[in-house]
Amino acid sequence: MYNLLSPNVVNILDDLDREEESKNENEKIVVDIYFSKPEIDDLENVPIGQPKQKKRFPEIHKANLGDEVFLVARTENLIGKKLKIEIRQAKERQIVDKDKPIVLKKQDKSGSITITVGKGTKDKDENGQDYFSKYANANKLENFAWKSLLLRPENDSELEQWKRTIENSKEKKLYLYFHAEVVDQQDADAKFLNTDKSEGEHNFANSEGNYFEIGNGSEIITLKDIENLFGVKESSRKFRQEVVNYINQFGGEPIHLNTPLRKAHFFAQVGAETLGIDKNWIVEGDAGYYSVSNCKALFGDRAKNLEKKGLLKSYCDQRPAQIKLFNYLYAAENGFGNGNGNEASGDGYKYRGRGLKQTTGKGNYEDARDMIQEFFPQEYIDLVKFPEKVKEPKYAVLSALAFWEKHTIWKTADIIKVSTNENIKKIRKKVNPGLAGWESCKVYFEKGLKVFKVK
Repeated sequence: MYNLLSPNVVNILDDLDREEESKNENEKIVVDIYFSKPEIDDLENVPIGQPKQKKRFPEIHKANLGDEVFLVARTENLIGKKLKIEIRQAKERQIVDKDKPIVLKKQDKSGSITITVGKGTKDKDENGQDYFSKYANANKLENFAWKSLLLRPENDSELEQWKRTIENSKEKKLYLYFHAEVVDQQDADAKFLNTDKSEGEHNFANSEGNYFEIGNGSEIITLKDIENLFGVKESSRKFRQEVVNYINQFGGEPIHLNTPLRKAHFFAQVGAETLGIDKNWIVEGDAGYYSVSNCKALFGDRAKNLEKKGLLKSYCDQRPAQIKLFNYLYAAENGFGNGNGNEASGDGYKYRGRGLKQTTGKGNYEDARDMIQEFFPQEYIDLVKFPEKVKEPKYAVLSALAFWEKHTIWKTADIIKVSTNENIKKIRKKVNPGLAGWESCKVYFEKGLKVFKVK
């Protein structure tokens, strides 16, 4: 295309574009308001003297009465500015009238919370060190404001009243949204993004357009539940907490994990697959190597056929990873398949077991991808292209929920209320047709009946 404008006009237009671009770069924006449970990531291969951690504020969509959460504001070009935020009653009168602020413990009686962008609740840590300099992503944190809150009223009598209100409500939940204002008048032109337009300007629901949900405890899974079920494992504590957070975030409707019995069965299967949610067992082969004997015990004829070829021992001895072994055991022509190609394709190792369910085989990764796209479109990622994502807590959880739904395991769970060998084998077969791990599953299910208070 030919430029028909004179050079002077072109220069003027270029200047206007740059001016507009500069103005947009300096635009004051409140991007989002939400509740979070912060996470600290340890970084690897960090140069000496550099921060070794990164702090994140992932959004949560639900919590329990009494939980500690962080009220978080994400902004642009508002460092040092104060925001006034109200946590308001949504939908209908529950604790207070609709659109009125609720008052949490140690909160101003007016219901408003004032936080300063770039400061959080304090400028220095307990050692007097600048709070942000501890983290590798300090420059990004300066655009955040946050404050710790307890999701409960000031006194216990009010707390009991809140519990009764939730219990007597139709959906057994308290619904909230957030209202925000910039305090300084000179910043009144700030824009508010990600707002829930149905509730009006400056009002925020969550990233899925839904209200924040508070339950009275019956639906929320806690780290204590996991430790009561599988025992305490300090090395897996952080990973388990992330798993709990994601199950609480994604395990509600329409996922069928909403009864104590279903939870007992779900976690029995997860425990059998991951040695009780041990972070070292989330990827098959990461915790150790298959020996000749346990290979034959677990894989039966596939391993015995490999032994007849005189290859089982050498495949088991391969280091640093048993790539040949996985490629043989999980190849289509060797009695496994599940969507994998032949031994030479490399699919066996690429699509080995990962996640809470130990998703194995290309076909199961495809199913997990498709189910996540159906139920959680905002979390979609092509797990066939990126199977290694399933080792991360979020996709370890989502892939397990996808399998639970794809194979309607919850329907079998609903009719098995008694722990007998026959019953446990029946549901275990839907997860592992070879029944490997059914004994562990039985032990975990019996504990789960108590932990989740199955009646």
